[in-house]
Amino acid sequence: MAVQTAPDILAGITGPTATLTYDEESQALCSQTDPEVFYPSQGDHADAAKAVCAECPIRMRCLEVAVANREMWGVWGGTSQQERRRMIAGKPPVAKKQSARIEVHGTVGGFRRHKRAGEAPCAECSEAHGSWIEKIQASASKGRAGRKPMPREHGTERGYGQHLRNDEIPCDGCKAAHAARAAQYRADRDGDAA
Repeated sequence: MAVQTAPDILAGITGPTATLTYDEESQALCSQTDPEVFYPSQGDHADAAKAVCAECPIRMRCLEVAVANREMWGVWGGTSQQERRRMIAGKPPVAKKQSARIEVHGTVGGFRRHKRAGEAPCAECSEAHGSWIEKIQASASKGRAGRKPMPREHGTERGYGQHLRNDEIPCDGCKAAHAARAAQYRADRDGDAA
């Protein structure tokens, strides 16, 4: 199928402004469908509207009108706003992206892909995910056992961080330094003079 560009579509239009006639509007399947379908929210797909347009007897005429009038919103003639913009610019349509990822079963990534797709994970992916969780829990339970505690610079913001990294409650001097730094940050962010 040849790619249609705006000049090809506009060649069939006569008159200063293209509009659909009453007969054309009455034949349009969109007039028998909920209009919300043709104006999807940002991030939603227009697949439902495009499916209606694919069956419509006046789809090409509707597309001609949309391109001629530079319709900015909604699905017209089976095309989205971005697709019509590309037509007007004379660019070919963008092919639907195919996932470049390879389905690898028996991995944590495979487990996540199953979950995102709303599927029950296969046995290999479930096993990989289970062993990964066990490994995370084992490393969390070790904590900092066997590690030499970091020296502290008491009464400083850095000392506050060192207390936390050593799983300790910060001393009063480090808490005060941290609170002062946080107040300074908020003042700088809000534009207040400290």
